[in-house]
Amino acid sequence: MNVYNFDDYRKFFAQRVKSARASGSSLTFAKIADQMGVQRSYFSQVLNGRGNLTADQLFLAGKACALAEEDIEFLVLLLEIERCSVKERKSKLVQQREQLRAKSLRTESFVSLDSVRPANDSYNIYYSDPYCPIVHMCLTVPKFREDIRHISSRLGISMARLEAALAVLSQCRIISRSIRGIELHDNRMYLPGDSPLAVAHGTMLRLFAINQRQKVADPDDYFFTTTFSATESVRKDLHLAFLNVFKSFAPLIEKAPSEEVFHVNFDLFRI
Repeated sequence: MNVYNFDDYRKFFAQRVKSARASGSSLTFAKIADQMGVQRSYFSQVLNGRGNLTADQLFLAGKACALAEEDIEFLVLLLEIERCSVKERKSKLVQQREQLRAKSLRTESFVSLDSVRPANDSYNIYYSDPYCPIVHMCLTVPKFREDIRHISSRLGISMARLEAALAVLSQCRIISRSIRGIELHDNRMYLPGDSPLAVAHGTMLRLFAINQRQKVADPDDYFFTTTFSATESVRKDLHLAFLNVFKSFAPLIEKAPSEEVFHVNFDLFRI
């Protein structure tokens, strides 16, 4: 359950216990009330909207549900918003709530990644040229690293174009080249979504994906596109679902030997 989808902490706890029952967990309203040190009847009244918890009680309730510290803090923020009677302060609290929601749906909130914020022109070129990160990933595969002509053939680019990408990787110190061949120093980088290069970088890779789809007819490739109408809540649920999928397959990628290079795009936007 994503605590950031809720505007009312009561509804979160009601849904949390309901989900626990469905999954066979032993979590109950009574256990949460006992953890808080309040009467079970009072907790029931709170859940029915006839009372409020204190910040301390809400903290203990979150602990009873095994929530992370930041999730508990979000629930306390919901409590503050509800109890606040100063219009200006309430507006700031609501703004804080929305900022935390947006942050919770960032990739780095789900998977630990080494963020790279470009500090020089070489990194700027790396993220502005789709072939730089693609060639970078190709070099994690031994057969491509041992003979870069395979990269040229696989991507359908000239050796001169490939050498240009390799020069950028060298300048970024991602690789080093010698008579013995290419040595790879970094095999993974992640550009944060708030980087000024993020939009251009994503656009370039999507254009590359379109180009590859037109050039290569691999029956194992999978493409899916759809347009739909729903609610804002459904959009958030889909966003969260993808992040959870990404979180689940990240360890699989980490453990897998580098034999081939694959590419995934995920776009979810309001029209």
